[in-house]
Amino acid sequence: VVHMSSPAVARAAGIETVYQDLALFDNLDATANFFAGREEAGPGWLPRGLRWMRGKDMTQRSRELVGRLKINLPEKASSVGMMSGGQRQAIAVARASAFASRVVILDEPTAALGLRESRQVLDLILRMRDEGCAVIVISHAMDHVMEVADRAMVMRRGRVVGEEIPRPENRTRLVSLIVGGDD
Repeated sequence: VVHMSSPAVARAAGIETVYQDLALFDNLDATANFFAGREEAGPGWLPRGLRWMRGKDMTQRSRELVGRLKINLPEKASSVGMMSGGQRQAIAVARASAFASRVVILDEPTAALGLRESRQVLDLILRMRDEGCAVIVISHAMDHVMEVADRAMVMRRGRVVGEEIPRPENRTRLVSLIVGGDD
């Protein structure tokens, strides 16, 4: 058992989280959101307060990440507030995957998204998994769980009430665990 005393400690351990509210800055573009709070500055020999942001480096790195994860975003300068829900979710997930070295935790990643946008987010989750990143998805969307999860754990009131491999033959059991019919 590992105890994480703060989000900063978890981040230092390679764990990133995408919360349901996404925690994005609507007035900033995708690159600024990727690096918010982690801006790259230099040169290293200058004291911290005198360094300047490496905008070109950050832009290049965010473009590489967006390309690798096959995310479709509007023009570079578009503020996140002008993007669709799926694009905003993709930015939040990509930001987490850029800095996570071990685990990405996604809280209801497809909530309030349309069918096409949900598809984009699910594809992004599968790509992250294929790249070797452990992904924990917290979701009530059973179809999405069945598609992307290798294992499903059901919790109720903070306790694990069951675990199944998400396969069609286990679907009824998983639903029963979720609604409380099988204690």
